[in-house]
Amino acid sequence: NDIMFLVKISSPIMRQATPDLTLPFPNAFGVEAIRGCQVVEVLDAKGRIVGRDITDEEKAAKRKKKQEKLKNYHWERFREKIPEEDVALEKRTFRVVLDSNQYYMDLRNDRDELYGESDDESFNILIRRNAKENTFKGILETIRHMLSEDHFLVPEWFQNVFLGYGDPEDSASKAASSVDWQDTF
Repeated sequence: NDIMFLVKISSPIMRQATPDLTLPFPNAFGVEAIRGCQVVEVLDAKGRIVGRDITDEEKAAKRKKKQEKLKNYHWERFREKIPEEDVALEKRTFRVVLDSNQYYMDLRNDRDELYGESDDESFNILIRRNAKENTFKGILETIRHMLSEDHFLVPEWFQNVFLGYGDPEDSASKAASSVDWQDTF
C-alpha cells in the first residue's frame, strides 16, 4: 500500500507573480498543512475496486453495453469522439487511512475543515512518492515483525549490529581461502 501526502495550499501570491524567497518555504508558497496517509483502496468512477477481477456477469454486461454503444455511435471522418462516460472512467477515488494521532490533534485545534468537502478549506494536492523511495513503512513493519517473534529471526552473530550496537567487524565473515566450483559451468 502506498504512502501519500495530502497538502493544503492557499497561495499568497497572484498568478504569474514571483514568490518572496526570503520567507520560509511554507510562507512563500502558502503551504498550510501536510498530512500523511496510507492508500487502502483505489476505486474507479463506478465505485469498483481497481485491479479486482471482474465477474463473468460484469464482463457480459460490459460487452453488451459496448456493442450497443458502437451500434449507435456516430463516427466522424477526421476526429474521434470520446463518449463522456468513457472520460468519466478516468476518475479515481482513493480510500486512505489517516494518522489517527494527527487527526485527533487537528480536531482538538479546530482544523477539522481540512477533512471536509469544501474546495476552499480542505486538502487540494495529493502527492505520491516514487515507488522505489516509498518503502519505509514496509521496511519498518518487517523489522517490527522480526523483533516481535517469539524467537528472534536474525542470526545471533548479527543481532548486535542489526540493533545498532556492537562492532560491525564482529559480524564480518572470513573470506574463504579457495572455492571449488566443481564444474558448475
